[in-house]
Amino acid sequence: MVDSKALLSELKTLVTDLSEDLLARSTENADVDAGLREAYKQIEKGGRTAQAFEVWREDYLDQVAVAWVLGCVFVRF
Repeated sequence: MVDSKALLSELKTLVTDLSEDLLARSTENADVDAGLREAYKQIEKGGRTAQAFEVWREDYLDQVAVAWVLGCVFVRF
């Protein structure tokens, strides 16, 4: 049986760690940074965000981390 409270706590920690790692990698790797900046430019041009790039990037990478963790949970269960 799965302890849902413990699982949720561990998954939140995993999302935080993954999000921080993605942010670090995106600032270290010029190709990743360029890809994110291009995506931001298209989204901004379409009027779908008013956030600064850095704020948008953190939100986007949080969504990526959550999607990855949820995908793993769905495959597992």
